[in-house]
Amino acid sequence: METYDNVVKAQALFEKMMACTTADEFKKVFSDAIKANTLDDFHPVVVRAELAVSLAKAAEAKAAQPALDFKRYIYDTFGLKPHHLLGLDTQLMADIMGRELVDVERIFEGFDYAIENGMVSSHPDAGGHKLNRGPKILQFAEAKRKRASGNVG
Repeated sequence: METYDNVVKAQALFEKMMACTTADEFKKVFSDAIKANTLDDFHPVVVRAELAVSLAKAAEAKAAQPALDFKRYIYDTFGLKPHHLLGLDTQLMADIMGRELVDVERIFEGFDYAIENGMVSSHPDAGGHKLNRGPKILQFAEAKRKRASGNVG
C-alpha cells in the first residue's frame, strides 16, 4: 500500500515532468527528483512518476500519430522497455496521472497490455517477462528449492 505522501509527491513530479518540452529539461527534472528523494522514496515517487509520464506521453503521441510504434517510442524517448510497466497498479497510476481508472486501463489496453486484478500483467513485446514470473523470480525460486533441507548432503 502506498502512503499518501508518496502519491502526492509522485503527482507533483508527474506534473513537472509532463510540463517539460525538451529532453534536456526532462533530464534535469528527473535528476533533481533523484537528488531530492531518499532511497526509500525513489521507487514509489520517482520511478512511478517516470512510468506514468511515459504512458501519458505515449498516449499523446498515439493520438497524434495512430500508427505509433509504442515499443520504439518509449525506448527512444525514455529508455524504457514494455516490461518495465509490468506489475503496475492501474489505480495507483490513475491517481498519479490524475485520471479516471477506466481511462488509464484503456491507455494500457490500447498499447496491448493485459490487466488482471488491477495490475498490468503482460505485454506481447515484454520478451517473456510476466508479472511475478520473470526470469529472476524463477531463478530465485529454483535456487531456494535447491537450498532446501531435503537437498543437503
